[in-house]
Amino acid sequence: MTRIPLLLTILHILKPFLKSKLIYEVHDLYYEYFSQGKLKDLFMSGLKNTVLIITISDHLKKEIRKIVDSKNNIITLHDAFDPALFPSSPIDKDILREELNLPRDKWIVAYVGQLHAWKRPEFIVEAFRHVEDEDTLLLFVGGSENDIKRLTRYAEHLGIKQIIFKGQVPPIDVPKYLLAADCLVHYTPSSGPMKSYSPLKIFEYMAAGKPILAPRQPWIEEVLKDGENALLFDEDSPKDLAEKIELIKNNPELADRIAKNAKQQSARHTYQERAKRILDIVSRF
Repeated sequence: MTRIPLLLTILHILKPFLKSKLIYEVHDLYYEYFSQGKLKDLFMSGLKNTVLIITISDHLKKEIRKIVDSKNNIITLHDAFDPALFPSSPIDKDILREELNLPRDKWIVAYVGQLHAWKRPEFIVEAFRHVEDEDTLLLFVGGSENDIKRLTRYAEHLGIKQIIFKGQVPPIDVPKYLLAADCLVHYTPSSGPMKSYSPLKIFEYMAAGKPILAPRQPWIEEVLKDGENALLFDEDSPKDLAEKIELIKNNPELADRIAKNAKQQSARHTYQERAKRILDIVSRF
C-alpha cells in the first residue's frame, strides 16, 4: 500500500516478480499523474491494476471512476488529524493569547496553513474590505517569507490594516493558535489544477471546537454541513465571507452550536480511526 506515485509505478513494474497485491491512496490524481513525466502511462497502468484504490473524497472517487475499469474497487476515506496535538482539558483563551503575543481585546478570525498563490489567500484579505468592525482581526499563521510579503503588499493596496502575520510556527504550536482564535476560516479555490479535496486543516479546525467558515464546494460539503457544524460561503464572493464573519460574531448561540457539533464529529476523523478503517478494509483483500 502506498500513496507515492513513483512507488506505485515501480511496484507495478515489479509486480510479476513480487506477486503482491497493490493498494494505492489518491489525494490529487491530476498532480500525481503529471508529476510522473515520461512514466505517466506506467503510473496509470499501475493504478488500473490495483486491487483497491482509496480516495480522500467522494468527488475524487467519481473522477477516478471515469478513467479506471469498473472492476476496480474504490473507497473513500477522508483525511484525518492527530488528536494528540490537542490538550485534553480546556485552556483559557486569554492565557493562550498572552503566550502567543496576540491581542486580548480583538475578535480574531484565523487562517492556518500555507499561503501559496494558487491557494488565493488574497480572497480572505479582500473579504476584510467588507468587515466594518475594527475590533475584528485577521490572523494568518503559516506561509513563507515571500508569500507573506506578497499578501502584505496586497493588504496595503486595499488599505486593510487589521491583519497579523505569524509566519511559520512549530506544528506543536498550531493548536494553540486555533484555540486562541474566535473563528477559523478555510479557503482554496475549486478552479485550476490544484485542489484540496480533503484538507487536513478542516479536521484540525473541527477538533479545536471553534466556529468554522469554509467555501461551498462538493468535497467540503462531504464533511462540513452548512448551519450544522460550519457556515459555508460562496467561493467567488469575498463579501459573502465577510457577511458570514459578522453573522458568527453577532450570534454567539449559533457560533457555539456549530462549534460544539464540529468538535463532537471530529472524533470520527482521527488518525487512529482512519487507520482502523484501513486495516479492516485491507484485511478483506
